[in-house]
Amino acid sequence: YGLPCILATDCKKENYKSYLTAIPGNILADLYIEHGSRLLEGNVRSFLSVRGKVNKEIRATILNEPNMFFAYNNGIAATAINVESDINNNGLFITKLTDLQIINGGQTTASIANAVLQDKVDVSNIMVPMKLSVVNNEKAEEMIPIISRCANSQNKVDESDFFSNHPYHIRMEEFSRKVFAPATNGNQYQTIWFYERARGQHTQEQMKLTPSERKKYLLKNPKSQLIKKVEWAKYINTFKCRPDIVSKGAQAGMRHFAKEIDKEWKEGNEKFNEFYYKEVISLCIIFKETERLVSNQDWYKEIKSYRANIVTYSLAILFDYINKNLKEYTIDFKRIWNNQSIYKQLEEQLIITTKEVYNFITREDRLTLNVTEWCKKEICWNRAKKENWTINESFLLTLVSKEYCNEGKSQANKEQRINNELSEELEVIKLGAEYWKSMYIWIKDKKVLTPMEMNILSIASAFDKTGKIPSAKQCKRLILIKEKAKLEGFNF
Repeated sequence: YGLPCILATDCKKENYKSYLTAIPGNILADLYIEHGSRLLEGNVRSFLSVRGKVNKEIRATILNEPNMFFAYNNGIAATAINVESDINNNGLFITKLTDLQIINGGQTTASIANAVLQDKVDVSNIMVPMKLSVVNNEKAEEMIPIISRCANSQNKVDESDFFSNHPYHIRMEEFSRKVFAPATNGNQYQTIWFYERARGQHTQEQMKLTPSERKKYLLKNPKSQLIKKVEWAKYINTFKCRPDIVSKGAQAGMRHFAKEIDKEWKEGNEKFNEFYYKEVISLCIIFKETERLVSNQDWYKEIKSYRANIVTYSLAILFDYINKNLKEYTIDFKRIWNNQSIYKQLEEQLIITTKEVYNFITREDRLTLNVTEWCKKEICWNRAKKENWTINESFLLTLVSKEYCNEGKSQANKEQRINNELSEELEVIKLGAEYWKSMYIWIKDKKVLTPMEMNILSIASAFDKTGKIPSAKQCKRLILIKEKAKLEGFNF
């Protein structure tokens, strides 16, 4: 008959309904096994493996006390854009859901599926509590981070997790799955740098693989080339010469990065293209190699402290020196990408700079006794910028002109701009002339659009009859009009 349920809320004004129900474990597992991460796209994380304390306990309940799962588990929160129900002598039943998304409870869902796949357990007698919110697409996008933040109480959710669904991260994830790094060390195969937009994706991808498939997967996606979102932020914050922010920790760095990226994205996102992606991977290689260099130095082996501060300050100092004194030059990122490693002259420079940085941050004249706290202060970074650092001429001779390094950048920008325009045109057409006509009628008396915008809206509202599709420039404006109308309260 479907899922027995209670209609908890029916708010017609907000176009929102909520149901309380329970879903059998085997149905939930089948959905996850068939659709994988697509079922959890609205979730702030992917599966974090069975090694975590909470997921171990979920697995123990599944294996040992399946009939008590409903009592012991918080259940899942989900959204759908439409629901069909039926009422009979036994009550109300949900018979159909459109666009089901589990926005909270990904760990529960994946743990049940994992028990089916790995432990071969029958989970049909497990009942999972479910709170279902039925909202339209725009409402779901707005509510997902709020519900996730408020309802998640099983595994700790970091601030960085809530930035996962920004289009910047989605685009970087797409590049990381299709852009192969050059083969190195005599290998006959290429690898990818796996950008983990949501925590646990790398682990989740391996869940359904056999041992031999997992081996192939790890050859293509080695753990050494896994980049987490907070690490990505650390590399870029360092490149932009903010080691003081990096020293404050992962979440502070992510907050700063999120704010900066959101601003840059709104100014023009075509620069976040494949060229940009490769440059950030080169930064990652520099960062990882510097960490290795520091760890191998005799002076560091004696103290084994402050490596994170030493690395970010050392690199920021070199970037700052180049920006101030050799504005038309840069580190040879192309060379680093092609070789998948740093070159000798850069390594020699880093050996010198990292030792000097250690001496600087531990110097007696620091204004804060605790070295780690001292590195977090902007005054520490301001002092560092005024220091007389040793810069090797052999390193400076390896710098390349920005013109050389940026070869292909304009083409990458152009290609990304075309892709953006196509996406905007597709969105305008997909929404349909009826959508734009409804908006035109609704907004024309509100005096919030310019005459030019009203004219563009008029063209969009009749393209099904005239055959005249709005131009790329007009489609871009229509997307902005759509956001403006949404803020005014338009609801199709």
